[in-house]
Amino acid sequence: MRRWIQSKAAEMTEEGLAYCFALALFTLSVLLYRLSHYWDIQISQVLAYAAITFLLYGFWSYLAPVLRRASESILVKGVWAALTVAGATVSVSLAQVFVNETLQVPSSAFPHTQALVAVLVAPVVIGVFVVALGLMLAPVFQIMLYSEGGELSIKSFLSTAPPDFKKTGVEAKYLGRFLAFFLALGLCFGGLGRTDTYLNGVGNFVRWFAYHFETERFASCTLGPEAKVSYLSGNQLVLAEKDDESYIFQVVECAVDR
Repeated sequence: MRRWIQSKAAEMTEEGLAYCFALALFTLSVLLYRLSHYWDIQISQVLAYAAITFLLYGFWSYLAPVLRRASESILVKGVWAALTVAGATVSVSLAQVFVNETLQVPSSAFPHTQALVAVLVAPVVIGVFVVALGLMLAPVFQIMLYSEGGELSIKSFLSTAPPDFKKTGVEAKYLGRFLAFFLALGLCFGGLGRTDTYLNGVGNFVRWFAYHFETERFASCTLGPEAKVSYLSGNQLVLAEKDDESYIFQVVECAVDR
């Protein structure tokens, strides 16, 4: 039995093995669904998560070399550079707006906070880009997923299957890739649906960081015991005060002592 398993595993690719593990774990998850109610740990749920992990791992095993080969193309490099610039621009702009709405003062007084927020909101921006591109280019991706090497060409899609086509299990692999592709999009959708909780946490971090690291305790104006300032242009400055566990930011004018 052991030799048979080893021989079969030797004939399969890493992607195919991952899909087999995912199928086996999902089957066990279904079979143990009723029995898991008698235990403190939901075994079926743990097995289902493990099946999803192997499914995504198998998909990545297929996708990684495809992306590596595609990265050698000048066209792909240009598209990747354009997407990177666009994503960075959106992240920086979103960070500026987010700091302004969170603190309700001009965001120009907190450049370092904006830089950190741009990094923190990057996962949200990446999720939006992945979902948008995945939905718009879904037919194109399906053609690529059907190809063993991830080729995007009419010839590779319409040509007759080689003799060992069924032996390599390309059709079964395509089913796994198909499921993993839409599972990845679903996870992105689920993550974007919970951005309110994440952004609320980022907002709390913005208030804490801006007060503790981007304001000054000593200024030309008389300040309260818990008050700190960050400077704008002219005599205007941002006054930051701490009230118990909350932070209050407001723009005030201060005559500079001479």
